Amino acid sequence: MDPTFTRSVREICRRFGVDPSCICLEVTESALVDEAIAYHALHELKAVGVLIALDDFGTGYSSLLRLNLYPLDFLKVDQSFVKELDMAQREPVVIAATLGIASALEFRTVGEGIEGELQWRRLREMGCEIGQGFLFSEALTLDAATTLIAEDVRFNEKTPPT
Repeated sequence: MDPTFTRSVREICRRFGVDPSCICLEVTESALVDEAIAYHALHELKAVGVLIALDDFGTGYSSLLRLNLYPLDFLKVDQSFVKELDMAQREPVVIAATLGIASALEFRTVGEGIEGELQWRRLREMGCEIGQGFLFSEALTLDAATTLIAEDVRFNEKTPPT
């Protein structure tokens, strides 16, 4: 909503020497309610070079039309759906459909709220590329995250961990 946000992002990247393509901004579905403002803002950010992820997909103001309107890079599967993976009696059809849509639109996918190996294994089997949650790490301070990234060989390989 802030008309100076894109300029601020561009200036911060320049000042700190950060390639904008190394930044991924998460946008919740509720932020897309005002389509005119969201459309303009997201396209401006994309022109700067940042990546854009649609967070909590499927839990709010979902519109498949919006997926084609906005310059998205990632679609994040909400943790409320990921938790269903622990219930063996139900097929995760919403997750499968979400991953199928993301694949068709050439978005990368992120599973949120992964707490167990079973959830992560099932998500990977379904085609989810990236996992986020306590299985990998609890929330960290900036200093702790910097240390983890610097010391953990998985972050320093040319290929992402499996």
